[in-house]
Amino acid sequence: MLQKDQLFPWRTVEKNLFLPLEIKKMKNEEIIVEDVCASFQEAVVEVLSQKAIKAAKEKGIKVYSEDTFIKEVVENDSIKELM
Repeated sequence: MLQKDQLFPWRTVEKNLFLPLEIKKMKNEEIIVEDVCASFQEAVVEVLSQKAIKAAKEKGIKVYSEDTFIKEVVENDSIKELM
């Protein structure tokens, strides 16, 4: 069974995506699908980046620069194949 810190924090997605959408709907503003997709992607990348850094640190991997670490993870060929 997954521990609480291993679960995907849907509250981040809710805060960054669903709440702004609800506000737009209430104001009868146009909802642009591309913006919704970009917001969802940004929220997911933020959460997964934080989890990857935390996992690396827990495994004793030195993370000197979080930005560099994430770029290296994204540029990993195995990960690219999955995408």
